[in-house]
Amino acid sequence: MEIGKKIIALRKQRGWTQYRLFKEAGISQSNLSRIEGGLLSPSYKQLCKIAVALNVSIQEFDIINDKRLEKLNFETKPLAEEIIDIKDDEMFHIIETMIRQILRLPEDYQRSIAKIIDSMRP
Repeated sequence: MEIGKKIIALRKQRGWTQYRLFKEAGISQSNLSRIEGGLLSPSYKQLCKIAVALNVSIQEFDIINDKRLEKLNFETKPLAEEIIDIKDDEMFHIIETMIRQILRLPEDYQRSIAKIIDSMRP
């Protein structure tokens, strides 16, 4: 199932409007509308925010097995690809939980953490 259709299905399962989801996820209504309509490929960060808002795992969007992975608009594609390549479900869950916690921090803290992580790359 396409990511946009999956988001719509999860949103409707909760009885949520698009308005409620964009408010809960903290993304713009126009971006959410375009993502749901298949007109915009979501960034990894947007997918994480949507997953947190809907209280589902990022794996719910099946991006690991998605053949269209290269079309996703990752803000930090190399890091996202490293995360996507994780095969161990437990490790994936740990990293996903850490990302959820980071996404709840203020933007300046998120940027600082990203700089620290980037500095650790070989």
